[in-house]
Amino acid sequence: MPITEEPLDLFLHRPPARLVAAILFPTGMTANQLTLVATVIGVGGGVLVGVGTRAAILASAALLWLFLILDCADGELARKRGGGSRLGQVLDGISDYFVAISAHIGFLVLAWRTPAFDAVPRWALFTIVGASGACQAVHSGLFDAAKTKFRRGLGRNQSGLESRESLLEELKQATTFKQRLILRLYIPYVAVQRRAGAPSESERAPSQIEFLAWSLLGPTMRMTVIIASVLGVLADPRALVLYPATGLIAANAWMLLMLAWRKGKKIQRPEAKV
Repeated sequence: MPITEEPLDLFLHRPPARLVAAILFPTGMTANQLTLVATVIGVGGGVLVGVGTRAAILASAALLWLFLILDCADGELARKRGGGSRLGQVLDGISDYFVAISAHIGFLVLAWRTPAFDAVPRWALFTIVGASGACQAVHSGLFDAAKTKFRRGLGRNQSGLESRESLLEELKQATTFKQRLILRLYIPYVAVQRRAGAPSESERAPSQIEFLAWSLLGPTMRMTVIIASVLGVLADPRALVLYPATGLIAANAWMLLMLAWRKGKKIQRPEAKV
């Protein structure tokens, strides 16, 4: 079977996620409820990053890793209950959004509180961490686009990201405060994802190798680097540079390489028909 998600999720997080879903299924918990629990756990992990004590760092790493598992488990639970819902799709996007923001804020606070970076102006730390977060949003959007196109190429029903117009129309027709609130939170998330490279129906489906190459820019990979960087502080405070160095230098270089690869494929495609 082809790999259609980030390998870290498939091989590391999906197996325990299936176990979690199997345990929770008899309890009556819904997938949406599990998504909310995962969000609270992930945001809590991000907050603890900024506390900076040894115990807090260990707890933050554990909570962020647990979030990655539960982020897979809600989908597994939804399938056990007969399939996902529109609300579940929206909540899942918002969940990733909030956890990523909290992790970056916690990371920034930890950098501010680390003596090894006292010589670096706070505005510079803010710029570096903020730019890393912005790059993560772009990279995640490009990966999601590649995933959608790859799954379409396999004959799976993938509709891609909604347009702003359709979401605004859905917001206009929302009848409850909860629906309006959730959609108002979801619209900025989708806007960022679309700007990063939402797929069109006519785009060529990537190969398995190309998809796996794009997966190195996926959100799970990025969160794993954050966790590794934070844990590295326990051995050497300067380990915090691992995340921005990866997110701003290595990941962007990889993104440019992948965009060049994709452009080359587009150029070669009509030539192959001649």
